[in-house]
Amino acid sequence: NINEPYNIQKYPIGGGFKKWHFENASTNNKQRCLVFMTYLNNVENGGTEFKYQDIKVPAKTGLTLIWPPDFTHTHRGVIAKETKYIITGWFDFQ
Repeated sequence: NINEPYNIQKYPIGGGFKKWHFENASTNNKQRCLVFMTYLNNVENGGTEFKYQDIKVPAKTGLTLIWPPDFTHTHRGVIAKETKYIITGWFDFQ
C-alpha cells in the first residue's frame, strides 16, 4: 500500500538532502518496505548517491528509482548547480 502521502519536492541551487540517511531509521517508519523516487527534470551533475553500492544515479527526467528503505541503501542527494524537482514516497507493509 501507499499509505503516506507522496512528496513533490523542489531543491534550489545548492539545496538538497545532503546528509547520509535511510528511510526506516525511525521506529515511526518501520512499516516502509520500498522507496520510490522519480526525477522531474534533467539536472547536470545532480542526482542521488548510494553509499554502500558506491554509485551516483544521474537526475534524468522520468527516471524512477525503487529501493529498500534499510541501512543497506543509505543515500543522499548530489548537490547540483541548478534547481532539481523530484516526486518521492514509500510503499508500506500492512
